[in-house]
Amino acid sequence: MINDTVAADAKYDSSVLKFSNRRFLFLRGPEGSFFYRLRCRLQNIGYCAYFINVSGSDFADRPCFTDSFWYRDIPQNWSSYLEKVVTEKNITDIVLHGSSDFYNAAAVDLSEALGIRIWIFEESSRFPGSAVLLHNTPAAKNLIYTVCTGAEEKNCGEGGAPNFLSGTADSSPSSGKRRFVYLRRFLGSFLLAPFFRHFSKMSSAAVGEILPSEKKVSDEDIILKGDFYSRDGIERLVRCSLRRMGMGGIANCIFFSRGITQIRNLRVFLDCVEDTAVVGWGYKPTAARARKFARTGGLAYYALEDSFIRSLATEYRGSDDEILGLVLDRTGIYYNVDSSSQLEEYMVHSGDWYTGELRERAGNLIKTIVSARIVKYNSVHEPPPGDFLPDNIPQNAVLVIDQTLNDASIPQGNADAESFRLMLREAVEKAGPGNVYVKEHPNVSVSMGRGYFSIPDLKKLGVNIITAPVNSIELLLKFRNVYVVTSGTGFEALMCGCSVTCFGEPFYSGYGLTDDRKSKARRKRGERMNSPATVEMLAAAVFYRYSIFVHPENCRTCSPEEALEYIISKKQNSAGEYDGA
Repeated sequence: MINDTVAADAKYDSSVLKFSNRRFLFLRGPEGSFFYRLRCRLQNIGYCAYFINVSGSDFADRPCFTDSFWYRDIPQNWSSYLEKVVTEKNITDIVLHGSSDFYNAAAVDLSEALGIRIWIFEESSRFPGSAVLLHNTPAAKNLIYTVCTGAEEKNCGEGGAPNFLSGTADSSPSSGKRRFVYLRRFLGSFLLAPFFRHFSKMSSAAVGEILPSEKKVSDEDIILKGDFYSRDGIERLVRCSLRRMGMGGIANCIFFSRGITQIRNLRVFLDCVEDTAVVGWGYKPTAARARKFARTGGLAYYALEDSFIRSLATEYRGSDDEILGLVLDRTGIYYNVDSSSQLEEYMVHSGDWYTGELRERAGNLIKTIVSARIVKYNSVHEPPPGDFLPDNIPQNAVLVIDQTLNDASIPQGNADAESFRLMLREAVEKAGPGNVYVKEHPNVSVSMGRGYFSIPDLKKLGVNIITAPVNSIELLLKFRNVYVVTSGTGFEALMCGCSVTCFGEPFYSGYGLTDDRKSKARRKRGERMNSPATVEMLAAAVFYRYSIFVHPENCRTCSPEEALEYIISKKQNSAGEYDGA
């Protein structure tokens, strides 16, 4: 049954999108939707999380089929089944409610044998309205394994789980809410009983139970404010649990930039930050203070930057700019050739994650990006292509890409102003001035900066100048040869099938995909590769491994495909028609 489920889910496996390699497995939980909401939160952050249902009441509390297993075999085979799931899914964390339940108790033993983290929730009799989160330390293990005699079994709930939640009406949820939860669980158990005919509610004295009279709170116990029944209580409990489980998100971040804190959905982008860290904007001079603070305090520095598909606005970088994609690099930043970056490591170690399925997915993603003309800064109202270029451009024509003056990617990409002069000179010598087309940076076109080429100098050379705010992919599809220094347009050119020559060392150079005039990146990247790089591999690393996408409408992490669908739908609604893929 496991193999069939894995095969069915393989097409939709989203593990390639994850920031961390932690993978969670939820077993029997408390009454109510707490486990369901905690699991949804983990998935929204970007982690893999699975359910195993062993009874109808399990499914009633967490009605979902995706990433869920249904155990329908006899109890005697449970341990071997659980070990198989844990092994095949590479589970790193097991989450359960109480250790006295037969199924959960087997998970406690398995976690000890395999060295897997386990998180155990219990209601607290000492602190009514709170929950105790126990980690599977030796001290907590001794606390769990006490004996429940037959006389006390009347205190045990379904499956032998003891009920510790008590207190006054002021400290506990309403009885009406509890009755609804119990009714839902009863109906789930009754209606789905034929599917779980082997389900056993056994409470095994061999594995022991915690008795209310013997339950004590030790130094290893963590008291979490919240409850398993009320909406607000569950939400508080989810937030506290994530923090305790090492996923504090934005609460772990230290900022020195007001601009960063004003990013919409910043909390979702940073939900994957597991430890205290300083977050700054890339490795630009404006982040120098943040990097110094991190260095002095012995803290990690996380570089936040625009992704390669960043945003959508009504006009180019308009005030209604919706940010869909950012990158968060824990080791460096992609445009700094002098340091490592997570993107570079993904490429060098592609054998660890790059699969045939992902290759196909990346290929389809590239086709959608090109056909739908998706770029870094997307706008709903793009000017029509017009007649900015003739239709029959010579095959030897060269498109030269300018950049904004003092862009951080230029000095950190082993380039300077001289690199631009050399680039233009070689283009003119190779193709002739009449076949050289210089594309002004969009920021320069809208008076948001200066470029490295001046219009009077370009006119003296006799080259063609493109100042219209044309979509870069629309432009790239007209050329075969593209010259760049460190511009991200070179990556778009690779996806469009162009031949790209680099006069600096951008993130996509050094892998054999470009004609490189400098060799530092090749020594750091290409010579370390175990297999030849492809454009699909680079796109997979960029969009599936390195970037974080957040859907602007439902404010959750999403796949690159979902981000593209959102952009395309907005353009469709604006234009009234779409002639893309």
